[in-house]
Amino acid sequence: MRFSLVIFYFTFFCSALQGQPKYIPSFVSDTMSIQGTKQVVEGDYVECVLHDLSVVRFFKTNDHKYYVRFLVTQNFYFNKVAMLEIRSGSKSSHEKDVKQFKVSKTSGMFLVEVYKNYFATYKDSGITGIVFGEAETQFTKQDANQIKKMSSFFYDAITPKK
Repeated sequence: MRFSLVIFYFTFFCSALQGQPKYIPSFVSDTMSIQGTKQVVEGDYVECVLHDLSVVRFFKTNDHKYYVRFLVTQNFYFNKVAMLEIRSGSKSSHEKDVKQFKVSKTSGMFLVEVYKNYFATYKDSGITGIVFGEAETQFTKQDANQIKKMSSFFYDAITPKK
C-alpha cells in the first residue's frame, strides 16, 4: 500500500514539475497596421514572449518586406522620436526616427522595417538588447536564446532553398 502511494506521488510530482514547455515557433497569418502611414499590410508573423512579458514579433508581408515589432514593458518614452539601436551580441543596427507608440499605460511599441540579412545576424546571437534615446533595455540570456531560435526559423522560411 505504502509503495503504491509513493509511486503515485512520484509520478504526479514528476509530471507536474516539468519545466516550461519548449518554444516551437510557427507562422500566423494576420494584418498589421504600419504606424505613421496608416497603411495596412497582410502577411505572416512569428513572435515570442520574453521574461519581462515584452513581445518580439517578426513580420513578413506578402510583398516581401520585413518588420520587427517590440512590445516593451519598461523604459517608456511615449510618442518620442529617437534612434533605436537593436543589439545582437557585438553587432548593432541603428534605425533613425523611430517613434515609441503608447499601447497602454504599461506597454509601448516600436515598429521598424529591416532588411532580410538582419535576421541572419539575429539567428547567430539573438537580440540581446535595445537602446532608445538614452534608455537601454537588456534581454536575459534565455530571452536572447529564444529570439535566436525564432530568428533561425524565420530566416530559414524567408530564404530560398538551394
